[in-house]
Amino acid sequence: MDQVDEVKQKTDIVSIISGYIELKKAGRNYKALCPFHGEKTPSFMVSPELQIYKCFGCFPPNERVKTPFGYHRIKNIKAGSYVVSGKGNFKKVLTTHKRNYAGKIVSIKLNQLTEIVNITEDHMVYVVGGRPLYKYGYKYLSKRLNSYKKLPKDLRQKKIWRYFPLEKVQARVLRKGMTLLYPVDMSINEIKQVNLTDYITKTWPAHGTKPITTPLTILVNSNFLKLLGYYIAEGSNHRAYIRFSLGSHEEDFANEIVRLVKKVFLLEAKIYRRNQKGKTGIEVTACNSIIANIFGNFCGKGASNKHIPFILQKLEKSKELVLLEAIFKGDGFERRQRKSSCTRKHITTVSRILAEQLTDILLRNGYYPSRNVQNEKVDKKDVHHGIAYTVSWSTNPLVAKRRHLYVDENNNIYWLLSIKDIGHRNYMGVVHNLTVEGDHSYIANTFSVANCGESGDVFSFLEKYEGMEFGEALKFLADKVGIKLKPLHPGQFGEKERFFEINRIASKFYNYVLLNHPAGKEALKYLTRERGLKIDILKKFQLGFSPYKEDALAKVLIKRKYQESELINGGLVYRGRGLVDRFSGRVIFPLFDHRSNVVGFAGRILPKDDKGDRAKYINSPETPVYHKSRVLYGLDLAKAEIKRSKEVVIVEGELDMISSWQAGIKNVVAIKGSALTDEQIGLISRFAEKLTLALDSDFAGDVAAKKGIASAFGSGIEVKVASLDDFKDPDEMARKNPAGLIRSLEKAVGIWDFFINSVFTKYDLKTGEGTRKISKEIVPILSSIPDRIVQAHYIEIVADKLSVPISAVSDEVLKTKPVLSVGKEKGEEVKPEEKKTRRELLEERLMILTLQTKPKLLFEGNRSKLIRGRLNQRLIEEVEKYLNKNKEFDTSGFSEKLPKELFDGFSKIILSDIEEEIARDAEKLEKEIKLVEREIKILDIKDEVTQLTNKITEYEKLREKEKLQKAKEEFSLLTRKLNELEESEDKGIIL
Repeated sequence: MDQVDEVKQKTDIVSIISGYIELKKAGRNYKALCPFHGEKTPSFMVSPELQIYKCFGCFPPNERVKTPFGYHRIKNIKAGSYVVSGKGNFKKVLTTHKRNYAGKIVSIKLNQLTEIVNITEDHMVYVVGGRPLYKYGYKYLSKRLNSYKKLPKDLRQKKIWRYFPLEKVQARVLRKGMTLLYPVDMSINEIKQVNLTDYITKTWPAHGTKPITTPLTILVNSNFLKLLGYYIAEGSNHRAYIRFSLGSHEEDFANEIVRLVKKVFLLEAKIYRRNQKGKTGIEVTACNSIIANIFGNFCGKGASNKHIPFILQKLEKSKELVLLEAIFKGDGFERRQRKSSCTRKHITTVSRILAEQLTDILLRNGYYPSRNVQNEKVDKKDVHHGIAYTVSWSTNPLVAKRRHLYVDENNNIYWLLSIKDIGHRNYMGVVHNLTVEGDHSYIANTFSVANCGESGDVFSFLEKYEGMEFGEALKFLADKVGIKLKPLHPGQFGEKERFFEINRIASKFYNYVLLNHPAGKEALKYLTRERGLKIDILKKFQLGFSPYKEDALAKVLIKRKYQESELINGGLVYRGRGLVDRFSGRVIFPLFDHRSNVVGFAGRILPKDDKGDRAKYINSPETPVYHKSRVLYGLDLAKAEIKRSKEVVIVEGELDMISSWQAGIKNVVAIKGSALTDEQIGLISRFAEKLTLALDSDFAGDVAAKKGIASAFGSGIEVKVASLDDFKDPDEMARKNPAGLIRSLEKAVGIWDFFINSVFTKYDLKTGEGTRKISKEIVPILSSIPDRIVQAHYIEIVADKLSVPISAVSDEVLKTKPVLSVGKEKGEEVKPEEKKTRRELLEERLMILTLQTKPKLLFEGNRSKLIRGRLNQRLIEEVEKYLNKNKEFDTSGFSEKLPKELFDGFSKIILSDIEEEIARDAEKLEKEIKLVEREIKILDIKDEVTQLTNKITEYEKLREKEKLQKAKEEFSLLTRKLNELEESEDKGIIL
C-alpha cells in the first residue's frame, strides 16, 4: 500500500468535512448546504461508505435532457448512456442522482424555443454576463453585438470575451431579458454510404417465398436523402410494404417518389388513387417486407417517433439541406412575413425528436428557427389533436430577430436566446441530476445548464475548499491520522509546503531573538511594559523581533540549505548589500492562515526608531502562500470559539487583536485597514453567523468598508458595530478598560442603527441645509435595507428625528437607488454610472444652480438654449410652463405634476450639493452661473472651430475658392470670440 492509499484509508471523510461545514444525517449518508455555491436547500451529500462527496440537484423527474437520440426524461437516463453536454459534445453519464427537494421551482420560457423548462432555484445556469444593461437586457446586448460586426474578426472576438463573458448563476437570479445559451454543434460526420442490413430485425421462415433482396449498401447521395425526407414527412410502414400518402393534386410528387424508389432500391413502386367516401388522395406503395422493416427501424415507427436517422445527424451542410427541403416538401408550408418581402417556412410534426433535429439542422446551416408547441386539444368539430411541434424559419436569416451566435475561447458555439417569461412556484418531491464525464453541464431542453457538479474524495475537497495543492492536502491529512510521510522525490509535497517550512523556521528565529537573545531586549521591554502583553501571550502568538543585523536571518536559512531565490520569492529578504532581512529592526507578528501555517509576517518599528523616515508597519509582499486579502489575523487561534459562539469580532491590526484576546475576548480576528474582502467574508461565513465591528468610527465613510459590509450581508451574516467610547482603538480600551470593551461588544448596535446615527451626528439638524444633507445621505442607506419590514421600522425612526411625515421619507426611499449592494444574489452587479462628458457636467451644473435657487435665471438671455440633453430640454419646457402659470416656483407643487419619466432627473438636480457660499450670496450665484455659461459657450465654439478646420482642409483640396474664403472669415470670427471668452477674468468654483 502506498502512502496516499494509507492516508486515504485511515481518513474519515465525514470527520474532515464536518470540520468545515455542518453535516446532518440523511439515512446512510450526510447532507449539507453546498460549500462551493450558495444555496438554500441542501444538495451536498457525503457518503461514509464510499468516502466521497457529491453536489447535485436539480430537475423534476419529467424534465427533458438532450441526448444523441433526442430528448429524454431525466428520470429515465441511466449511467453509461450519453447526453449532449452544455458545449454541444456527446458525453457519457457516469452516475445518476436523485434526492428529495422542498423549495422553489423556477419555470423558464425562452424566445424562439418556447417549451417551458422547470428547474430548482439553486441550479446553475450559463448566461451572458457583463454590465447589467446588457446582462439583463437582450435588446441592448443585441445592438452592441450588431455594432461589433463591422470590426475585424479577431478584434470582435476579443471585445465580446472582454465585455460579455459567460457566467454561471443560480436559477433564482434569472429574470426576463437575460440571455441563455443553446449550443450549436458544427462538427461534421461525413457518411459516404450506409449498410441497411444493420437495421433488419425481422426474421423470415425457411419455407415459403422469401422477399426480393434489394441493394442494401446505399450511397448517401441526394436521391437517397430525398427519399428519406419524403418518407419522414409522408411515409408509413406496414409489415409488407412502405407507403407514402399524398394529396390528390400531388401527381408529380408521386411520380418523383416512384422514380427514387426505383433508383435507390431497384423496386417498382405503384401509384393508387383513393376515391372512397371520405378518403381521397394518392398513395405510393413499394412492396417489400425487408425495406418496410428497415425503414421502421431506420426512421422510427409511428408518426410520433419519426426522426432523421441518428447516424445521419451531422452530414455536410449541402446534404442536410437536401434532407430539410425534402421534409419541407412533404410536411411544410410557406407564408410571406409581415412587413417584409421575405417568406417564412413552417414544418409541423407530431414528433418531438424530429422537431429538435430540424432545429439543429437549421442552426448548423445559418438559419435561426423558432419552435412552438401546440398542446393536445379537441377542436370545435370534436376532432382530437395530439401535441404538435411547429418549426419555423425565415428564408432570409438577416431578418431573424435573434440571430447572434457566441463563440467562446475554446471555439464552442452558442445561439443566444433571451428569457421571454419566468415564474416561481413551490415544489415538494424528488429531483434528479447527472454526473457527466469531463463536463458538468448538459442541455435541459432549450438551454445549457451547469450545476455545481462538485464531487470527489477527501483530497479533492481540501484542494477545492482550502486551495491546497495535492501534496499539501496529503501532508495535512497524514498529520491528522498520525502517519509520518517520507518524500519519495524532492518537491513531492509542493512549492507551498516549502515556503511554509521556511516561514516556520524564520518565525522560530524571530521568536528566539525576542525572548532569549540580548538583541531582542528592547523589543521585549516595549511589548511587555508599554503594550502590557504577558510573556504567555507573546509565546501564544509567537511574536518575535528581527535584529538590526540585516543578514542574520539569511545566514540561518542558507545554513539550513535553503536557496537565495526561495528566500527572495518568499518575501523574507531582498538583495541589497548582500541578502537584507526585509523586517530588520522590527517587532515581528507572524501571520498564520486558519490551518496554522505561517504564510507571512507583519513588522512594526520600535518607538525609538520612529523618526518619520521608515514606514511604521510593513507586511510581507504577495507570495505563493501570502495573499493579504485572504488572511484574518488570529483566526487559527480564534476559530474554535467563533464556531462555538457563531459570532466573530473584527478589529483592525495585530495589537488590537492580541490585546482583546488577552482581555478575554477569544472570538476576535484582525484585518488590515477597515475593508473586509470577499475572501475574508467567505472565511468568516464558514464559522460565524454574526459579525461585530470594533473599528475606528471613521470607517462609516469608507467606501471600501461599506462594500465589505455589503458582501457580509450578501453572505447572510448579521453585522453589528461596537462603540469604543473615547478610546482611539480596541488595543487601548483592552489595556485600560477591558471590562468596558466586553460591555461595548455586548451592547453593539445593528449596522443600520450605526449608519443612521452617524449621519445624524455629522450634520446640524436645526438648519435647513443640515436637514437637506441628512436627507441626501440617509435615504440611499434606507433604500439599501433588504428586509422591507426592517426598512419600514427605520423609515419611521428617521421621519421622527426629522419631524416629517413617514410618507415623505418612504416616498424618497422608493425612488432612490441603494448606496450599498446589500442582499443581492451572487452574479448580480451594480450598474456603474456612465461617464459624462465635460459638456454634460456643465449642463447639469447650470440646471442645479438655477433650479435649486431661482429657476427664472435659467431663462435670462436665452440661457436655457445652451441645454442640449433631451431629458433636460423636456424638464426646462415643464419649468417654463409652470412659471408662466405661477408667480413663484414651488418645488413640491412642480414635482407633483411632473411626468414620471422626468421625476428622477429632477430629484437628482434638487438633491445635488451647492456650495453654501454660493447658495447664500446672490452676487456669487449670478457670477457662478455666468462662469458655467461661459464655459459651455467656449466648448461649443471649440467644436465649431474643429468642424470649420476640417471644411477648410476639404475646400483647399477641392480648390473651391469662394467656399474657402467664406470659411476662413468664419474661422477668424470664431477664434476672436473664443479669445474674448477665454481672456475673461471671471473666476468661480465651477466644476
